[in-house]
Amino acid sequence: MPPKKVTLPAFKLMEARVEAVEHDLTEMRSTLVDVQNTVKTNHANLIAMLEKCLG
Repeated sequence: MPPKKVTLPAFKLMEARVEAVEHDLTEMRSTLVDVQNTVKTNHANLIAMLEKCLG
């Protein structure tokens, strides 16, 4: 079976989709980094409060 030929409009559409997915991944990565930093901060605050309360 011969390979399918990709037309220029189809290629441009696929490029646009790939670019949109890459943009979404960048946003998700940024959000995950923010969440990770918040968790670290909250964990440190929790440990400090426990040490203060429990002596």
